[in-house]
Amino acid sequence: QNISFHWEKSLLDKNPTSQNGTYLLDTQKLFEQQGKTSWFYAIFPFAASNSLEGGVLYSNIASEQAYNTNNLNHAIMVSRVASSSSEFVFKNSCALVKVNVKIAEDFAHLHKVKSISLTSKSKKLSGPATINVAAGDYTAVVDETAETAKSSVTLTDCEAAGTLEADTYKTYYLAIPAGEYAAGDLIISVITSSSSTSFNAKATLAKNHTVGRSQYIELSTTVAKDYTWFEQENENEVVIKENVTLTNKAIM
Repeated sequence: QNISFHWEKSLLDKNPTSQNGTYLLDTQKLFEQQGKTSWFYAIFPFAASNSLEGGVLYSNIASEQAYNTNNLNHAIMVSRVASSSSEFVFKNSCALVKVNVKIAEDFAHLHKVKSISLTSKSKKLSGPATINVAAGDYTAVVDETAETAKSSVTLTDCEAAGTLEADTYKTYYLAIPAGEYAAGDLIISVITSSSSTSFNAKATLAKNHTVGRSQYIELSTTVAKDYTWFEQENENEVVIKENVTLTNKAIM
């Protein structure tokens, strides 16, 4: 049988133990029968809209992505294994934008990042996406023609990261489609707030960026009256951890 497995994000938050980078889940398997072949397909995190047809996974890059300290909920991860296996090695299907933020000592106290937004002038950054896993391609491709596709993504709930510091960057991630982004196409906006003031550090990315799945663009800024942004050189796009292994001891 060809069965698609999924785990709700809440299960990973509440019930994992980690051993050498492997997440062990003592959870009941959740599945739906899709045919009669010898492959298991899995996706994490799961959404009710996910489906599997002919080895193609249908998923979604969310336009609103909630901050989480382990960042696993931002990027779609998928796996394809033989039906005899109970170990799923997930590959990242999205690219990421890594945003580093700190605050000037003389600017303000008790400031936190409220939200981070990224907008493209020419591309859809979120919406329904397909992943052709059966063909060996783990890249999430957004349907640019879909009515729900949007040209922006926003990271919410960033206050959970705590108060900004002057000496150390706090890091936030947004998931976007892999692809080529021309100079001037992407606009980054970081909204910070305190009990009395708010601030918007906004900039247009000045460099070309070609970012593959499981890679990220890195941006850094210091919140101040005269803020500046720094973006890494295109050739230095960094690869994030490629594989996350989930072993479900209840499968077989």
